[in-house]
Amino acid sequence: FTDLLKMLVNSTIFSKNSLNLYSFNGSYFYYYFAARFIAARLTEKFYYDLTRKMIDELYEKENGYIVIFIIHHTRNIVLFDEIQLNAMIAYEEYQEVIIDKSETKAIDESLKDIKQLVVEGTDNSKENRIKRAKKSDQIQEYSENQDEDVRENANQGINKEIQRMRKALKTIEVLGQILKNHNGEIEKMKLLECYTNGINSLRRFCKYLLSHITEHENDLVEIIIKKLEENNKDKMITKAEKEEFAHKIISSINLSFIMDTIQVGSKDLNKIIKQMYQKDPCPINFCIYLYCSLWYNKQPPINELRDTFPTFPLAIKTIIRIMIKNYFDMHKIDIKNKQKIAEIVGIKVNRLKIDYSK
Repeated sequence: FTDLLKMLVNSTIFSKNSLNLYSFNGSYFYYYFAARFIAARLTEKFYYDLTRKMIDELYEKENGYIVIFIIHHTRNIVLFDEIQLNAMIAYEEYQEVIIDKSETKAIDESLKDIKQLVVEGTDNSKENRIKRAKKSDQIQEYSENQDEDVRENANQGINKEIQRMRKALKTIEVLGQILKNHNGEIEKMKLLECYTNGINSLRRFCKYLLSHITEHENDLVEIIIKKLEENNKDKMITKAEKEEFAHKIISSINLSFIMDTIQVGSKDLNKIIKQMYQKDPCPINFCIYLYCSLWYNKQPPINELRDTFPTFPLAIKTIIRIMIKNYFDMHKIDIKNKQKIAEIVGIKVNRLKIDYSK
């Protein structure tokens, strides 16, 4: 046992303090083993009630990760209905966002002069995947640092609205983990209902964000203009140009909210996602279906894309083009298929450059 402890300390999994007490050196090791311990005892009232309490307080970082690992460790989904209920009541005062032309008027206006997306005819997917992996590591490191900042703020009394947001997002994440780990144990109709509840919760959260941006848009414009004036004292920019630039920034923020909403799913849920889209074929559900087709099926639904793309508002068209470009960048696709897909969504493909001197 002593040799094992030495090995764990040397590998930085454990650390030992001046009092010869051992503790986990990395948070995720702690979350993993704490969840494993609790999952093995879920039939006991104390641990069942403890898990319910953690589900009710998913805005706490530790609770969110431990509950996700509990779901990973156990085949017991006794708390499934409670997690679903939390998802169903999250931001229930808002309607699910659709992203039709009535919701994207301001975004469409700011995108009308956007340049046409261009992709290379050559295959650079391997290099692009390496760059993406490095960027993903940087984002993960930043995210962990942000979590520590939130924990410090929590000691002083965290803002209730931030708590609400974190709980909603973690509930959706936990629900996704249940669907991923237990989809074989949940009947098909229940599976579709569960996934739809999770997506609708995310759509309501997106509606909340878009509504708040719209409500406070004038204040945001003033803040952006003030920053422009502070950083561009020697440059001649008219007030109208500053306002136009500010509105474009706000539209970009709104577009990023929508992009984050559609990037959900997994390979095991492709059929369920398609069923959800067929049941409710609104623009945002198509984007979710397209995203999962691109990243998990490795090919777009060509016929549906061709039929629906012309009917969408400019904001949705822009999102689809970005998704297609990312798909091209990360996957090896022959030039003919690349041109075929690009033509449907209005992306330009640069022709292959051939050196005839060789």
